[in-house]
Amino acid sequence: MLDNITEIQDCLAVGQTISGSGDEQVLLFVKLHKGKIDQTLKGSIQKAIAKALSPRHVPAHIVQVVDIPYTINGKKMENLIKNVINGRTIKSSGTAVNAECIQEYHQFEKLRHGSTMSKL
Repeated sequence: MLDNITEIQDCLAVGQTISGSGDEQVLLFVKLHKGKIDQTLKGSIQKAIAKALSPRHVPAHIVQVVDIPYTINGKKMENLIKNVINGRTIKSSGTAVNAECIQEYHQFEKLRHGSTMSKL
């Protein structure tokens, strides 16, 4: 559904438990071909998701990242990123072809505690 948005090179959606409530919010990480994400692009992403799925599926946060981590077998490392953004201790990821990008995801744990993106 996001394949029609030409600015997006890759993306990954992951659930994050909200601290103290047990509820979950979805974070959508996007890697762009070039440039920085802005409100117009976020709006296009939100509309595409709402139309293809439903308004309920629109992520709580859409954030730009430098890269999306993949295993040597070409699979996105969703579970690893879910652990990172939920503040769980992770083991060294020897199976990632681009393990250096995982460090960037640690900053998004703050969203569990009600921080806004402007504070990151």
